[in-house]
Amino acid sequence: MSKKKYKKILIPSALLIASVIIAMILNATFLFERLELKLYDLRMLYKGATSTEHSDIILIDISDDTCLELGERFPISRNHYATLIRNLTLAGTKLIVFDIQFTEPDLKNPEHDDDLALAIAECGNVISAGKYFYDTIKGNLIPVEVAPIPKIKNASLEWGTVGEIKDSDDVLRNYSLFTLDKDSTTKLSIGMQAIKHLRDFKKDEEITFDAEEIRFGDYVMPRSRGGNEMFINYYGNKNSFKVWNFALVLDTWDVDLLPDANGNDTDTDFMDLYIGDFEGIPDSIRQKIQAKNPFKDKIAIVGVSLAEAHDLKLTPFSRVKDELVLMPGYETHAHAIQTILDKRYVSKFSGGFLYWLFAFFLATLVTLSVIKPKNPMIGILFSIITGVCYFVFCFWVFDKHYIMFDIVSGELTILIAFISQSTNKLAISIRERKQIEGMFGHYLHPNVIDQLKTNPDKLNLGGNEVEASVIFSDVAGFTSISEKLSNYELVALLNAYLTEMSDLIMDEMGIIDKYEGDAIMAEFGIPMTTEEHAFQACRAALRMKVRLKHLRDVKWKNTNRPPLYARIGVNSGKMVAGNMGSQKVFDYTVMGDEVNLSSRLEGANKQFGTSIMIGENTFELVQDKFFIRYLGQLKVKGKKEPKVVYELMDFLDSPLKKELIQIIELYEKGVALYKDRNFSEALKYFKKTLPLERVDGERSPSSVYIKRCEEFIKNPPPDDWDDISELTEK
Repeated sequence: MSKKKYKKILIPSALLIASVIIAMILNATFLFERLELKLYDLRMLYKGATSTEHSDIILIDISDDTCLELGERFPISRNHYATLIRNLTLAGTKLIVFDIQFTEPDLKNPEHDDDLALAIAECGNVISAGKYFYDTIKGNLIPVEVAPIPKIKNASLEWGTVGEIKDSDDVLRNYSLFTLDKDSTTKLSIGMQAIKHLRDFKKDEEITFDAEEIRFGDYVMPRSRGGNEMFINYYGNKNSFKVWNFALVLDTWDVDLLPDANGNDTDTDFMDLYIGDFEGIPDSIRQKIQAKNPFKDKIAIVGVSLAEAHDLKLTPFSRVKDELVLMPGYETHAHAIQTILDKRYVSKFSGGFLYWLFAFFLATLVTLSVIKPKNPMIGILFSIITGVCYFVFCFWVFDKHYIMFDIVSGELTILIAFISQSTNKLAISIRERKQIEGMFGHYLHPNVIDQLKTNPDKLNLGGNEVEASVIFSDVAGFTSISEKLSNYELVALLNAYLTEMSDLIMDEMGIIDKYEGDAIMAEFGIPMTTEEHAFQACRAALRMKVRLKHLRDVKWKNTNRPPLYARIGVNSGKMVAGNMGSQKVFDYTVMGDEVNLSSRLEGANKQFGTSIMIGENTFELVQDKFFIRYLGQLKVKGKKEPKVVYELMDFLDSPLKKELIQIIELYEKGVALYKDRNFSEALKYFKKTLPLERVDGERSPSSVYIKRCEEFIKNPPPDDWDDISELTEK
């Protein structure tokens, strides 16, 4: 592989890798981390609320109304909790989970602790709450257990941890499933304790985990941040689950409630419907009441929604239009437990081989869209489309499969890949344009250079087959002229001549291929293709002829410079064009039979006494655009088939138009008679055209045919005569 091609692959590849790495690094910064969190919330809102009608979870809320109806301020007396436990159990509640910590004894009313512990023990369906905090001991963070007071702890089914894991924007998106104590043993959260007892797991059922997942029984929960948490797949905003006023659940015939804030009577003995003896009530009605029992077989989570309890949480659903709706902390446990029960986990597509592979896929798409197309707008448009599609895909896959792709890292990858690859492409383009100006600035028309700057791939090393036209020009008798001049005079003459001719070629969008002494080789239709290449070449040739006459007759007339006459060959057709040579030294040129023929046509002018000879391919392309006449068939050395050649005489708007028309009419009649072997009659027409021809030497096409006719009159050609001339001079 060449060094240039190697760089073309290596640099974009390195930028591609760097784009992914930089995007990942930036994504971990505070600013972009916060943005990713907000995009997670947007996906939650897009997903929308999900029905919880299937759920067995109910919420028991201690609110301002509760304190008002009980006639107490928070914290309320613990004997109320004992009553709550008994009432719920009698009503058929399966499990009671407290998000209220009883980690300190009630010093004022210790009997209330006894009553609470007794109720917990009697009912046998209570999970109490505790916590861990971290203390620094000898420079190390050590978890310190804060369990319920012993009598409550011992009476409970289990106790579990509570505690929040907020993100940097104070939003609660994750749920702690367990805590590792100082002995590295796991202590389950109240939510996981609830799962354990709902599913009747073994008492010693262990929770296990690795870098990606946390496993508990048949539940496999994706880790959200690499710790002991999972994402809470919220079912909606506050009150997504059925909420009961704590005071209402206490309300039996022997509990008196005070009026609410509006003065309405709240003492309705509501719970007697579900836990009373139903004396005097028919069995049919009793069965209907029990059938609608809202507490039977439920999981009751008890918590506080009072502002002074400081347990109100921001969630992805909190911001509703211009309103901020906070969720009580105990309700977040309900969402987490239901997420696990429904196995409705949110998994994060990040880290690992697939994540990096996906990032490289995005960067590769953008890289290809930038470096391949010539139009930069394609790269811009494709990058925008890729970014939008990735954004939409992230929302769709979250809504349908609860898979969270990092939007920010993906979009950053796309953006950085686009910027880096575009910058690299721009740098390459600028470098190539400077190279093009250096390579072609002195022998290409500025318009062609501008086109090459836009399409530098036209100059790749190697060749491409193209349709183009070639000019070969040579000064007649230059060897003799140069012998009469000093070196200085010779160089000055050549520079003046080549400058004048080159300017005309470039003015017709031609490219100067090379100079060989007084000879000029030029191409039209490359490196930028055009259908007008033959027309441009012929115009350039005629203008060169006219300009050279002006130099002889006017500009150099009174100088010591000798008069110069040039012969020009023009041919068109398929040829190979490109940079030919080594990796370090090369020329932009053309090769092929049609190129060689153009060179031969330049030399063949000597045989016919013409200035400009064109090949048959060129004639076919420009025959109706110039005055042109047939010269004959030439057999080129090394080729079997003869080539038909023509003289390019003048422009259609030439001031000699009438004379040219007369010459061509007489001449063509002579040629037709000549081909019919009527040499005597043909001779008459050629003798008529000879005085009309303005030639720069003794020989002209008519004089050539006159000589041939006179020879054939004396010595008729054989019957198989085909009027083919051998090219005797190069």
